[in-house]
Amino acid sequence: MNNYDVIKKPMEVRRSIGFLTNELKLDAHFTPRYTMAFFGQLHNLSKREIEIQTNDLFSYFDIHTFADKRISDLSTGMKQKLSIAVSLIHNPDIIIFDEPTNGLDIITARSVTEYIKVLKSQGKLVVISTHIMSVASKLCDKIAIIIEGKIVAEGTIPSILQQTRTHDLEEAFFYLYHQTVKEVL
Repeated sequence: MNNYDVIKKPMEVRRSIGFLTNELKLDAHFTPRYTMAFFGQLHNLSKREIEIQTNDLFSYFDIHTFADKRISDLSTGMKQKLSIAVSLIHNPDIIIFDEPTNGLDIITARSVTEYIKVLKSQGKLVVISTHIMSVASKLCDKIAIIIEGKIVAEGTIPSILQQTRTHDLEEAFFYLYHQTVKEVL
């Protein structure tokens, strides 16, 4: 992973990956500022590095206004933005986002998708798991469609559309879904 042997260099592998799951549990008694410092320390960042990363991420996601409020007092969108910031505190080269826009209002979802574009422009490898085809269409260079635990198509969006003779990713998904269901029966 990222040119590191996962058995011989597991800490280097962990340092190079940022992971956001929709199940990330933030401590309700902590504040966003404290949470960032806590996770920064877990990644062995200096106080200065934590301060710079926190300021950059808080500025982008507009977290400064609630940086010192308890997490229990935050909206779902604010918690999601904080979760993304936490997963990026150590500036990883590989970012894995599981449903990064799930449950977000349209404005917050747009800020998240725009930030994913920023990460891509920085040369980061961004892996996104999503069931929202418009998100996949906007953000992904390559797609893998998984149905019943198996990859049934992979490649660029144009190649998948050509393969399925469809006009958009949602149509392609349902075409592949119906083909897979027929094979199972």
